[in-house]
Amino acid sequence: MPVSYGSIHLYGDLPRRLWCQIRWPRSNHVEKEIATFDIVLADEGGAVIAEIKEFALRRLVSTALLAGEAAEREPVTISSDAGVRAFAAMVDGPPLSRILAVPSGLRLDEPMPAASPARASAAAADSDGEPRDEVEQRLAQWWQELLGVEHVSIHQDFFDLGGHSLVALRLFTKIKNQFGQDLGLATLFEARTIEELANLIRKPQEQKAPVSVVGIRTGGSKPALFLIHGVYGNVVKFQTLVQHLSPDQPVYGIQSQAFDKTGPALMRMEDLARHYLQEMRKHQPGGPYHFAGFSFGGIVAFEMARQLHAMGEHAGFVGLIDTWHPNRVRELNAKQTMSQKLARRIDWFKDHLREISGPGRAEYLKRRLSMRFKRIVYTIYDTAGKPVPRSLENVGDINSFAALHYKPGVYPGRIDIFRAEKAWGDQRLGHLLGWDGLAESIEVHEIPGGHLDIFASGVIEVVAREIEACLKRATSEYVAQHEAAQAAGGPSNGSQERLPLRLPH
Repeated sequence: MPVSYGSIHLYGDLPRRLWCQIRWPRSNHVEKEIATFDIVLADEGGAVIAEIKEFALRRLVSTALLAGEAAEREPVTISSDAGVRAFAAMVDGPPLSRILAVPSGLRLDEPMPAASPARASAAAADSDGEPRDEVEQRLAQWWQELLGVEHVSIHQDFFDLGGHSLVALRLFTKIKNQFGQDLGLATLFEARTIEELANLIRKPQEQKAPVSVVGIRTGGSKPALFLIHGVYGNVVKFQTLVQHLSPDQPVYGIQSQAFDKTGPALMRMEDLARHYLQEMRKHQPGGPYHFAGFSFGGIVAFEMARQLHAMGEHAGFVGLIDTWHPNRVRELNAKQTMSQKLARRIDWFKDHLREISGPGRAEYLKRRLSMRFKRIVYTIYDTAGKPVPRSLENVGDINSFAALHYKPGVYPGRIDIFRAEKAWGDQRLGHLLGWDGLAESIEVHEIPGGHLDIFASGVIEVVAREIEACLKRATSEYVAQHEAAQAAGGPSNGSQERLPLRLPH
């Protein structure tokens, strides 16, 4: 069953006939629950049309998971051969708005099985929710297409209809191409409906510059949780996590500072952490502060905790969601023997040779050269203390540069690591993912699946449950510390003299 992918690069329109090369990494084996592949699509002349990196498939023990509610009734399907013939007809025939593939023995004059009540309820449009102008009509068309609903009201919430980060990316690409509006994905947290999104598109002059801290769920009486972006900077995927947290839990996302084009992109981890702390304190002036980061975001969270401690502030919950130490592998490589280093270089050369021998060699070399060029240029500008030119800015590359040049110090507090059971990084990092010795206390929470599964159904529920337990513990510890300090006749730490447990809206 498809789970996710790392990246997709499109270089042209898909032809009616194409060739597909699938590369099986050596890390895959038949016992693995998750297998990843690199896929290259090319036309009949060998020109590369698309590249898909780290396409992940989950092995299913039973197909019942795919059936859902339909498992309880007679399946309505077509055979594999019929599916191939239907697809061939779609590709080779004239353009059609809709294709109906009918299973053998099914009569078209008989009613189809009713949709589930939940799906039917989500898809039904309000009587007064019809699109009112061309912008709303186009958005409604895209929502129906991308979300797979037959009808949609202009008042319905994007996430309530099943929207997620990949759908949001496709939606905003269409908006940019059609209306020329380059909206950030986090816009969906403030404009969740067609009506609200259309208002932003109609009035581009009222659009605000991207801010680092965005509200995902601003209501609730508990201490707020701040979730820090991954390497590509977006926070829309955290909506899946928020849906499984307590309804009384306020959650804010911290998206990449590099999205804000009004100022230079920050290229040092220390500067990023300092900026995010400043922005976070605008929403919550006092502690305890609870924050967690996914992958790259965990590195930022660690540095934010260090800086908070240096300021005499209290970091309650500090979570690293499947985050590896950014430079531990290089440290381990430096300690290798000559024979080990030679073996590693030979393995790298084999992988490199396989890439440049395949149909995607031109794009592979282009990507490698671009990566090397940007690293050199970024280093030059960073050393000179000058901002990188806008034409060379890329959020993923900038964040990767910051991680590779970060040397973590010791944090005299507790961190919680949420570690995927199926290790994806270097196995030498160990159970603590390379963070051993860098915190006073480290607790590891095992999460099923692999790195790419963190936000998948069946896994994100476990992450949410573990995070809620950590938040409850951190709040209880802070309350106990505060009460003990008050009993002793002084503030709990630094200049804090109150117990701010609610984030003001």
